[in-house]
Amino acid sequence: MIFFLITTILFLLAGFLFMKKYDLKQWLIYLIIFSSPLIVYRYNLPPGGFNLTFMRIFLMAGLLALLVTFVIKKDLLFQFDKKVWLLFGLFIFYFLYKIMNGLKTENSFYSIRQLFIIFSAGLVLFVIPYYINTEEKYKTAVKAFLASCIIPMLIGIYRLFMYYVVNKRVAIPFQQFIQYGPQSNNMTGMQGFGYGELYIARVMSTLGSSPYYGEYLVYMIAMMIPFILFKKGYLKWSGLSLAVINLLLLVNTYSRSSWLLLIISCLIYMVYLVIQKKTLVVIRYTLVALVSVTVLFFMTPAKYQEYLIRRSTDLFDNKTMSTMGHIQTRGKAIEFFKSSPLTGIGLGNFGVRLHQSPATSSSHAFLLTELAEGGLIGFLLLLTFLSLMVYSTIRVFLQTDKNSGLRLYLLGISVTLTLFFINNIIIYDTLFRDTSIIIMALCVSAINIAGIKGNDKTRSVHHHSVL
Repeated sequence: MIFFLITTILFLLAGFLFMKKYDLKQWLIYLIIFSSPLIVYRYNLPPGGFNLTFMRIFLMAGLLALLVTFVIKKDLLFQFDKKVWLLFGLFIFYFLYKIMNGLKTENSFYSIRQLFIIFSAGLVLFVIPYYINTEEKYKTAVKAFLASCIIPMLIGIYRLFMYYVVNKRVAIPFQQFIQYGPQSNNMTGMQGFGYGELYIARVMSTLGSSPYYGEYLVYMIAMMIPFILFKKGYLKWSGLSLAVINLLLLVNTYSRSSWLLLIISCLIYMVYLVIQKKTLVVIRYTLVALVSVTVLFFMTPAKYQEYLIRRSTDLFDNKTMSTMGHIQTRGKAIEFFKSSPLTGIGLGNFGVRLHQSPATSSSHAFLLTELAEGGLIGFLLLLTFLSLMVYSTIRVFLQTDKNSGLRLYLLGISVTLTLFFINNIIIYDTLFRDTSIIIMALCVSAINIAGIKGNDKTRSVHHHSVL
């Protein structure tokens, strides 16, 4: 616990030194965002139970600051647009339903833990839009999220260097100071595959799992692409540098679901550019990407080239053990849904019936798991919440003036949210990961800022017409 106290103090001191123009509450919000990928650095209360990550520590501090503001100033004005209130309402209904759904659980450990995660996600979805309520604050928040990839990136590079150059497997830095629960024992080691005489190391950095880290890297790259395509100066070149390094790390996750998600993100941007009549840009960057991938592939040692090809083609081969396992697990979710279509089999019971670990209950796709455990009611509540968020975010982007400096930020977050939605429908189960919650919170902030701005314009027009 001392490690958390010391690190938290250092984060706050950094805020006072480098972010003097922001007050403490605003700096806490940026810390919530920046620390979201540091998932393996956490403290279990009690050991093996609730995970106290840095993001949740700063969240509690932000809520405490909000409470102090209310007690001292008696001022706690909630300026939220009606669409945001609708999203809050749907989320609250979903959370209350999960509580009822958890009453028939056969795994109370998982059920209580999952309810805590959903509750903390709801607090983040409320607190971040409350503070991030202007365009300038929103830009800073997005930059904080993009900057959050730096610590995981450095740790990922360090561990790969130690393995492939020094020939030594190392755990994540400072892991000896952290108290993990029994379900977290594999989060600090080195994941990998045996392939013939080779051991293929998979980078997972601070997210505890290669697929989770791979998905996060795809989101980072997707949010950086608009700056690479349309910006000049430091945003373009810093974005390009980070995207290239993150892309190399993404390859080394050997996460097929993340690779597929990257392909989908590229296709979305290609369609967008064609619609914007920028076909030459598509051709130019496609050629650059193809040449770069080809060069990097042939620079890769021959013994790893074969595995890269095998790993890529396995994604489309339903006869491989890994792919068959994923298909069968998703199929079980459909079977359980059919057995109890309205209310599902109960929170956490999917894992019980498939003999998964006590800390796991997953079909590898969140909405399919929800269909099995929460039935049609839980599935529709969650689907409506996510669909409304995606629709509202894209609508905000489309209605933003083309000359607005906010437009590129909204393009990146719209594409990222779309990928996030697709991923949790069918590809992988990451809906309530800390980084995923931040993506949703940034989208809610964008919807809220646009709604308040639109309401102000409407009131201004009405005022002038009355005069």
